[in-house]
Amino acid sequence: MPEVLEVVIGPDGGGLAWWQMSLRAFLVFIVGTLIVRVGSTRFLGQSTAFDFLVVVIVGSVLSRAINGTAPFLETFASAATIVGAHWLVALLAFRWHAIGILFKGSERILVRDGVIDWKTMAHCHVTERDLQAALRIRAGTEDLAAIDLAQLERTGQISVITKDSASP
Repeated sequence: MPEVLEVVIGPDGGGLAWWQMSLRAFLVFIVGTLIVRVGSTRFLGQSTAFDFLVVVIVGSVLSRAINGTAPFLETFASAATIVGAHWLVALLAFRWHAIGILFKGSERILVRDGVIDWKTMAHCHVTERDLQAALRIRAGTEDLAAIDLAQLERTGQISVITKDSASP
């Protein structure tokens, strides 16, 4: 790291003054925001495990730049690489569905034509109470006879289509 920068933001490896750590936090906030904005807006609005993992990893990597336990400039390069990899995988998943399934998973049908698929419910660890809550929130009813389709989406949310909304 250039000497002037080291004097201002402190040395890597710890031993930072409070103001150096504060300046590092500010710089990490600015650069981290730019990295995320350039990389993708996916993990700002969607919450698949694929997106959540990137948020956690980038946050963990950038925190090391703040407390000085990792080299300052190299940490930004690492964070940018992670966001770039996320962008690349998202692009490949857009082009090839199999890659999307591999990295993001697939939706699972929990209810079809008013009938609960108990095997899928157990596999996905969705309880009957979870399903009832989703039906109340999304469809305004717990009456299975009114449900055309309820599925666990890749985001982890349960979507519901009622029979009256399914007809043309």
